[in-house]
Amino acid sequence: MSAAIMLRQRNSIHLMVDSASYFSDGIIAGFLDKCRTMPEIRCAATTLGASLWQTIIFDAISDGFKSFDEVKAGIAPLLEQLYEAHADTVCEPGMWSSADVWVIGWSDEIDGPDGFVIGMDDLEDWTLQHGDDGRRPFVVEPLASLDLGLNMHPCPTAHQLFEARFPISLAESDRLIPDIDLLQLLEVQRRMLYRGRYHFIGGYALLTSVSRDGISQRRVHTWDEDEVGRLIVPQPIDWRRWRTEREAMCGIRPAGMRAHTQFH
Repeated sequence: MSAAIMLRQRNSIHLMVDSASYFSDGIIAGFLDKCRTMPEIRCAATTLGASLWQTIIFDAISDGFKSFDEVKAGIAPLLEQLYEAHADTVCEPGMWSSADVWVIGWSDEIDGPDGFVIGMDDLEDWTLQHGDDGRRPFVVEPLASLDLGLNMHPCPTAHQLFEARFPISLAESDRLIPDIDLLQLLEVQRRMLYRGRYHFIGGYALLTSVSRDGISQRRVHTWDEDEVGRLIVPQPIDWRRWRTEREAMCGIRPAGMRAHTQFH
C-alpha cells in the first residue's frame, strides 16, 4: 500500500505520492518514483498495491492511448485484461493482488484538469475486503463524484487534521498550495498505521502537476531518517513550527496574512 493525494484546482491538477517500497512486515525494500508522467498525452498515473503492477500498468497506458480522455474512456477493459494476465504473478502467494490506479491529466473534452481512480480486484475478494460500500472493481470513479475535488489515501480523520493544525478548509481547494498543504497532508498520513501494525509512508515526497501547458514533477521533501532494511519510524513534529518553516522555504507569508491572496 502507498499514499496518494489528488487535488484538482481551477487550472491544474496535482498528485502527491511517497516513494517507499516495503515487504509484508513493513521493512523498507527500496525507494522508487511511484508516479509515471506521460507528457505526450498530458497524463500521469500512480498505483496503490503490489509494486510490480506499476511498470505493467504504466507501460500499457502509455502504449495504448493518445490522450487523457482516451485513457479515461478505455482504461477499465484494459485493466481487466491486465489483471487476468498478471494477478497471479505480481505478488507472493497468499498476498492481495488488488490495486488502485490513480490518473490525472488534461482533458480536451472539458478543456480543464481532470482525474479519476479505478480499482483492480477479483469481485469476490473485493467484496470481502471492502464490503458493500458502493464501489466495484474496474469502474472509473471520476474525481467529480468524490468530495471536494480532493481525494486521499489513506484519509486522515478530522481530529488528526486538527492535531496537525491544518489551517485551511479542504473545501477551499484553490487556496491550497501543493508544495505546502499536500506535503503537510502527506506528513499526517505518514503517521498513520497500516492495519494497526506499522508505518508505510516514506522515502521522499514526489509532486506531479498537470496543466494546459504540460506536466511537471519534482521531489518536494526527503525523509533522511528512512533507510532500506529498516522500519519507518516517523519523528515527532511541532506542527506550528513545521508550517512556519515550510511557508518561509516556499516564500509564502504566514498563514494569518494570506486571506487576500489567491492561488490558482
